Amino acid sequence: MELKKPTSFDEQLQKIEERGCIIEDRKTAIDVLKQINYYRLTAYFLPFRKPDKNYIAGTSFNRVMRIYEFDRQLRYIIFPIIEEIEILLRTELSYYFSHKYGELGYYDIENFNNKHNHEKFIKIIDASI
Repeated sequence: MELKKPTSFDEQLQKIEERGCIIEDRKTAIDVLKQINYYRLTAYFLPFRKPDKNYIAGTSFNRVMRIYEFDRQLRYIIFPIIEEIEILLRTELSYYFSHKYGELGYYDIENFNNKHNHEKFIKIIDASI
C-alpha cells in the first residue's frame, strides 16, 4: 500500500488550484484549510469533479465554502433535534420494555431475539452499575 506523504497547507491549496479551482484569496483559503482539514473540505468539491479528477470550469473556492457553510449551519440546526428524538425514543423503549417484562426483565435472555448479544449487554450493564 502506498501511503500519501504529508503536505503543507500551501501544497494542499496548490493541488486544489491545479485541478482547476479558482482561488480568490489565497490567505483566506489557507486559513480555511487550517481550520477544516483538506480531506473534509475536498469532499465538498466532489459535485464539481470531472472523471479526470479536475474541476468543472468556473469552480471557485468561495462557492465550495458557501456550500460547506450551509451544510455546517444545517447540522447545527438538526443535531439538537436528533438528540431530542434519541432521548424520546430511549425513554419510550425503556418504558415499554420495563412495563412488559418487569424492572429486571433485561436480565432474562428470553426477552431478546437471537441477534442480540445478551451476554455482552449484561456485562456492560453490570459494569455501569
